[in-house]
Amino acid sequence: MLRRTLIAVFGPALLALPTFAQSVPEGEAEEPVYLAAQLFSEFTGVELNPVQQERFERIGRETVAKIQSIFDDDQKKRFKAALRAGNDLNGALSTIEMTDRQIIEVRSLVKSLFSEILYNLSRAQKLELAAKMRLRRNR
Repeated sequence: MLRRTLIAVFGPALLALPTFAQSVPEGEAEEPVYLAAQLFSEFTGVELNPVQQERFERIGRETVAKIQSIFDDDQKKRFKAALRAGNDLNGALSTIEMTDRQIIEVRSLVKSLFSEILYNLSRAQKLELAAKMRLRRNR
């Protein structure tokens, strides 16, 4: 029941995932690191342990890489440029014309991201996020 409630609450928010990038020191790889723990504004104030932070960082990097693998070269350039410009995931994806197949694949990746994030949260963290989402929805 809790999982269904969380999916119903977070599902629409997944399409508007803000993505935050860490700055990369000069001389290192130019690809920014996308922190999954910061994908949702509702995470503000939620205490994450170091293991969760590490996992969420990995999940964010992997998800962005998988999304990019779906696109052709021109789409990849526009997607990367939109993310670097500070757009959230939804904003970056909206700059790209996608085929029906690409849309289905991106949705599948976002659902997978959500499931993996939920899997790595404690019950208390899930309840806290659900409460924050309810408050946001009732505004």
